[in-house]
Amino acid sequence: MPQIMPQNSSIVLSSQSALRPRDPHTGQRSRDPHTGQRPRDPHTGQRPRDPHTGQRSRDPHTGQRPRDPHTGQRPRDPHTGQWPREPETLTQSSGPETLTRGNVSEHLYSERSNTKCVGITIETRPDYCLKRHLSDMLGYGCTRLEIGVQSVYEDVARDTNRGHTVKAVCESFQLAKDAGFKVVAHMMPDLPNVGLERDIEQFIEFFENPAFRPDGMKLYPTLVIRGTGLYELWKTGRYKSYTPSTLVELVARILALVPPWTRVYRVQRDIPMPLVTSGVEHGNLRELALARMKDLGTECRDVRTREVGIQEIHHKVRPYQVELVRRDYVANGGWESFLSYEDPEQDILIGLLRLRRCSQESFRPELKEGVSIVRELHVYGSVVPINTRDPGKFQHQGFGTLLMEEAERIARDEHGSAKIAVISGVGTRNYYRKLGYELEGPYMVKRLN
Repeated sequence: MPQIMPQNSSIVLSSQSALRPRDPHTGQRSRDPHTGQRPRDPHTGQRPRDPHTGQRSRDPHTGQRPRDPHTGQRPRDPHTGQWPREPETLTQSSGPETLTRGNVSEHLYSERSNTKCVGITIETRPDYCLKRHLSDMLGYGCTRLEIGVQSVYEDVARDTNRGHTVKAVCESFQLAKDAGFKVVAHMMPDLPNVGLERDIEQFIEFFENPAFRPDGMKLYPTLVIRGTGLYELWKTGRYKSYTPSTLVELVARILALVPPWTRVYRVQRDIPMPLVTSGVEHGNLRELALARMKDLGTECRDVRTREVGIQEIHHKVRPYQVELVRRDYVANGGWESFLSYEDPEQDILIGLLRLRRCSQESFRPELKEGVSIVRELHVYGSVVPINTRDPGKFQHQGFGTLLMEEAERIARDEHGSAKIAVISGVGTRNYYRKLGYELEGPYMVKRLN
């Protein structure tokens, strides 16, 4: 029998009636007429709990639970010692099913609202990117992780008190990609005891070593900020930042190394220059580096530089001859296929798809035993509303569907996968449903014949 999805209104009404029983005349819970306080149990001194929800009453003005007047703390359960918790379930009045507030009302709202959440990015550390953390983040609807790496050198990680090893970085990358996340790394050149040549060598290692190879990067040159340990080193002459011209030269050489499947999201942190004691002296470092690349005869071929919207805005050019381009590479124990629709002649990128054949160490039950996963699907250009088309723009012209069809073919014929999954933001699930995908855990999945 087909399952009937509850409406948002029925969930809201049932939750209000269940969680907040009130006086039918005033709409408020009863108070003591002399003190204005809600009644307390004469034996325990605590306010009574609602028999249906187990909750104590809240202050109608602040919405907060009552606190002990002497300690300022909320009362704990005398048996468990725990803070009181809200109930985990709601019973829908129009049906027999028990619905959890988190995975029904919020998810339904996100899927069906006019303004949808198409993805969440969480910034974390390698040592907080373990299996349990990744599963929690999948439950939040997260689709992209930004992981602080800073350096690929163990001695630098140790000397800067990172609190984790470079090996932990590699392990976190593999776990995250095997769970379907897009991985963006934060890198920090000009750290103490590195030097220019060693900085360049670490970025060659970062992009070419399969243990790293991120999907994106944020490049944050080291800044000396007053009140930090680095400031003390700088003040005593034990640390010296690169000169402005040297830093521009370094960033230009780094951008020339970026492979075409990697996106450079940012160059330098958005910190007001008056707060910076030493380090970056220009607010337009990327612009200066790109100008230097022209002088050197090199070019940046990252995703952002080549995307069609950027090309239209900055260079007033549009793609002429569009074709499917495929790039395969090994990264983090898995087989990656980077599919894109491009104009190769003008080097313009219209849309991309990241397909991964998961490693044998994949820990998510939905992705075990030979499953391929789409980690990103993106069509660039100006935004076009859902269910509309604009012949002068590239979204909703079928590029996404064509990329998904090619990904399914590769997964079936080359990976030998019986199932393909997509890590999807809650607000984009209906798009994949139209392509024959169904929700399984946090993923949209499709069986391959």
